[in-house]
Parts: sequence; C-alpha cells; structure tokens
Amino acid sequence: MNKSLQLHKKLNTFWFWWNIVEAIVILAGGAVAIFAGIRSIGAVDAAPNQVETVLAYSIASFIVLDGSLRIVMFFPRYAKGDEVTPLVIAGFEVSLGILLMILEIKHSMVIESIVNLISVLLIVMGGLFLAFSILQIVRRYVSVVMPIGQIILGALLIGVGIAIIILHNTSSAQRPVVLIMTGTTMCFVALSQFIITLINNSHHKKDIAEAEAEETGNYQIAEQSSANRNKGKGITKNHGEVVETEEIDDDENRPAIEGPKAIPHKKKKK
Repeated sequence: MNKSLQLHKKLNTFWFWWNIVEAIVILAGGAVAIFAGIRSIGAVDAAPNQVETVLAYSIASFIVLDGSLRIVMFFPRYAKGDEVTPLVIAGFEVSLGILLMILEIKHSMVIESIVNLISVLLIVMGGLFLAFSILQIVRRYVSVVMPIGQIILGALLIGVGIAIIILHNTSSAQRPVVLIMTGTTMCFVALSQFIITLINNSHHKKDIAEAEAEETGNYQIAEQSSANRNKGKGITKNHGEVVETEEIDDDENRPAIEGPKAIPHKKKKK
C-alpha cells in the first residue's frame, strides 16, 4: 500500500471516530438541556441561566473545533484539480463559532437566538408547504390527497412556530422553552450526524478497498464495485473493456420507413 493510500485510510478512521464522539457529546448536551428545562418549570433560580451559558459556549466551541479540524484535514487530502469549497465552508464554520462566542460574551443571547431561529424556520417552512400544496391543487399536478396532507403539515409547523414564540416571550415559561427547544435541536443534530457519519464511512471504506484491490492487481473487487455503481446504466466493465448492454439494431430487423417520406421506387419505362 502506497503512502497516499495509507494516509487517506488513517484520516478516514480519525475523522470517523471524531464525528462519532462529537455526536455522542452533542447528544449528551441535548439530553442535559432537556432535563434542565423540565426541572426549571415553575422554579425560580439561577441554575437555568448557568446551563444556558454552558450550552452556548459548548456549541460555539464545537463549531470552531469542527471547522478547524476540517481545515487541517483538507490539506493532506488535497490533490491537483480538487475544489476548495470544503475549505471555504470550514472557514465559514470557524467564523460562525467565533461570532457565537462574541455574542455570548457581550449579550448572552446565543441560546435565545437559536430558539428564535427554530421558531421562524418552522413558520417559513410551514408557509412554503402551504404555498406548494395550493399550487399543486390549482394546476392539478397530483391527486388532492397528497396536497391536503401537506397543507395539514404546513399548518402544524406554523402553529408550533407561533406557539414557541408566544411561550418564549412569556416570562414564566421562557427558560424552560429555551432549554427544551435547544436540547431537542441538539439531539436531532446528533442523531443526524451519527447516521450521516456511518453512511459516509461505508462509502469511504468501499473506495479504499477498491483502491487497494487495483493496487495489488486484484481487479475482481474493483470491477464488482464499479459494476454496482453502474448498475442500471447499461454499462459493465470487463478488464478495461466497456460493453454496452443496449440492443443493437440489425438492418434486417429494422422496421420499414412509413409515412409521407416513404416514396416507392418506380422503374423507368424503356
């Protein structure tokens, strides 16, 4: 195995375990936030405010650390011709984490901003569902059953978003709503990251196994992987040859030309 492939394999393993650990920590933080929000219902003390501060710094720190690791990982994997989009996204991620830290230090408004973002996002997505459903009904693209379900879903999203805004602006329920919504969002993000990490790791392992097989001269694994990717496209590989599986039209089987362009051949009279 060459050095480039070994480095790629080590980086893939490191990035996989980092994402798993990050997902577990985010999930634990979300569970703590939900528990603190439930306990703070009806209670008047300073504990929830401390939990909000810890959560804000934790979220910002994780964003900065994740973006920094993406920057560090980009350079060993970079090859001539690769796009620099992941590097730009990582820089934006680091900037966002630093901005959240500054907002928390000066205004202590990171967690409240997240809750407001969630409520506004729910209202906007609900409105989009409603508009899209009405468009489908007016233009009769699909049956009425699916748009009606989308209208109900959009109405529910709008209702939940409005309810969050009302509860958030109620002094007695502000902190519990903030903590519970933040914790729920963190749990959802952690579960999504866990699933995406497993899927990406599976794809990376297949690519590495194919590269190792091609390096050692074992083309069976490489061809099988390529055949799986090209399945349904009508293309199969066989030792570098490309075979089209589409049927070839023979001149004998080709139907005769019909229509106004078909002019019968007339023999000339002598």
